[in-house]
Amino acid sequence: MRILLPTGEVTETQVRHAAAGYDADVVVTGEIASFLTPHALRALLRKRPCDCVIVSGMSTASFEQVERETGIPIYRGPRHAADLKMILPMAVNGLLSKTVPADEFLASKRADQARRVIVDREEAAEPDFLIRGMKIGGGSRMKVLAEIMDAHRCDDIRERAEQ
Repeated sequence: MRILLPTGEVTETQVRHAAAGYDADVVVTGEIASFLTPHALRALLRKRPCDCVIVSGMSTASFEQVERETGIPIYRGPRHAADLKMILPMAVNGLLSKTVPADEFLASKRADQARRVIVDREEAAEPDFLIRGMKIGGGSRMKVLAEIMDAHRCDDIRERAEQ
């Protein structure tokens, strides 16, 4: 898969380093990557054939029309070029968003994944006992049954907890 990585002069070195080992075409389009316009990208795509494009996640331009005209998927990369190396494997698999910066998109995916792990582990856990179907103790996750606000400020915390 040939990836086009339009970037700016400021981040060119970081982007080239991240793209090493990929079939990627790194092209400097101006001083700052996020200033790329749909018109400039359209012109670039006429000269540089590719299978997909990853634009700066900081860009506020909409590239939907360019994608419709060319048929080439245009994804949002990370907001910071330093994160591109971590994001590129996802681009190869088509797992990036076309509207949400890759680092933000990845963070929400990881949060969803973490929630699923917690639910799966809770379902598989062996509790010490059940209260109305709620697993308590054993291998189940901890449940908060009550809270003492500002407990660190209480001199009589043991008495308050026993109440």
